[in-house]
Amino acid sequence: MSNLQKPQNVLHTIKAKLYPNYLKEASGKYIARAKAEMPLSVEDVCASATSRGGSGMNCNTMIAAVKAYFSEAAYMLADGFAVKNDYYSIHPKIGGTFESERGSPDAKRNKINFRFRRLKGFKDIIEMTTVQIEGLASPDVHIGEVLDITTGLKDGTLSPGGMVMLRGRRIKIVGSNPACGLYLVNTADGKKTRVTTNFATNVSTKLVFQMPVLKKGVYHIEVVTQFTGHTELKDPRIIACLTDLKVN
Repeated sequence: MSNLQKPQNVLHTIKAKLYPNYLKEASGKYIARAKAEMPLSVEDVCASATSRGGSGMNCNTMIAAVKAYFSEAAYMLADGFAVKNDYYSIHPKIGGTFESERGSPDAKRNKINFRFRRLKGFKDIIEMTTVQIEGLASPDVHIGEVLDITTGLKDGTLSPGGMVMLRGRRIKIVGSNPACGLYLVNTADGKKTRVTTNFATNVSTKLVFQMPVLKKGVYHIEVVTQFTGHTELKDPRIIACLTDLKVN
């Protein structure tokens, strides 16, 4: 067990495991991934704040205030304003290119996005946070990389209807159990959407598939398979990639 960072005044710890490095542009055999925990909702965070004390309001009042803030912030962002607080700023961003100085935006090519910029509040928290490595993740099965082939990005954004590639180990989807397949799980409500199109690639170390058209949100990927490399498993197993994947 070791630490990647050793701040002098440690108040927080992020636990992580090591995975094989598939990134050609990065040196080193392994990359670290934070151990996935259940995402906390506004209600969860406000309950924690009020139970620890110091928030100055009851839980329900705090929940209403936070939701009102985010609703208004989203409204202002949609009008082209940047929004800033002590921890981060968010800036509207228009993607793609234009053919002329009088070109009209194209909804597909010039997609609207938002850029997140870390500010002093987060930088101060990082100074008080350590990373604790808990060894190698299971070498048997894992999903190590998610690539949006349509955009060429590995930043966790996915294009609805676009092509996606997963890289990992023993992720080939096979089996007679009807549950076998690939699912995108909405982290907000837990709803699972199955990929129903044929896979362009379905081998032990790589899956290539077309994204279904999903509503905006954050998703996780689950591969359900009976594949072992030899005989099929009696019951399917779930290989989860709990990296947050955003559909805009």
